[in-house]
Amino acid sequence: KKITVSVDDDTYRSAKEWAAIRKTSVSALVREYLNSLPKNALGSPAKAPSEVIADIREQGRGIRLSDNVSREELYSRDALR
Repeated sequence: KKITVSVDDDTYRSAKEWAAIRKTSVSALVREYLNSLPKNALGSPAKAPSEVIADIREQGRGIRLSDNVSREELYSRDALR
C-alpha cells in the first residue's frame, strides 16, 4: 500500500540526506521504521488502568493496601531467612 506523509522542508531535506548516505530512499527509511515497530502494538491500544485492575481481579489476585508490606518488612534481612 502507498501512504502519503506531510513533513516540513527541513525534515524532508534531512530525510533525503539520511537516505542518500545509506544509499536508499526516503520510502525505504519509512518502511524500515514502520517494520521496526512492535507487532503487538499495532492495532491494540493500551488498556485503561481500570481494565488492568479488572484483569488482575479476574485472575484471582487482589489489589488491597493490606497486601502491601512496610518498607522495613521489605528490606528486612530476617524476612529473607
